[in-house]
Amino acid sequence: MWSFRLSGERRPISPVQFVILLTLREEPSCLVGIEERLKRPFGDVWHPHRGTIWNALRELDDRGFVERHESPEGARGRTSFELTAKGRKAVGKAFKGFSESMEITSRFAEVLSDDFSSFSEADDLIRRYVGEATPRNMLMLRLCISPEKILGDERALQTYHQFLRSELKQIEESLERRRQRGVKIKVE
Repeated sequence: MWSFRLSGERRPISPVQFVILLTLREEPSCLVGIEERLKRPFGDVWHPHRGTIWNALRELDDRGFVERHESPEGARGRTSFELTAKGRKAVGKAFKGFSESMEITSRFAEVLSDDFSSFSEADDLIRRYVGEATPRNMLMLRLCISPEKILGDERALQTYHQFLRSELKQIEESLERRRQRGVKIKVE
């Protein structure tokens, strides 16, 4: 599985740590909030265990990538975590490494998608992945099935459109939360 090692760091950033850093990029969050954000895109494929997330957060804290904020003594609440300046720098560098890995994977899948589309199983793949508009299912559609085949299947096209609308809604909600917190948003 992909991991990224920053210069000067002995240990790489694991995929779980990378996703946590991305989750914290927009706003601080508690363990439960991080867990919920991680569950959403993975659907039934992967359910992050709270212990896995906690261990990743603890290591990120030890390495100075996140900062822990304890609830005031006697107050009910949760410990929250936010990115440090070092964490923001790590996200940028790790994202570059991840992007390069995804580019290679995408090109590999592009070569294979022509072969996949020639099999009768392409229709079976479409039926399998259009049931739910999750990021994973849409990625599988994009990687395994040629665009022409997807465009020719009304249900696949509708599911993909539903997915894009859902993603756009999440982006708009995130932008609104940032505006409410007074974060300036630069759109180019």
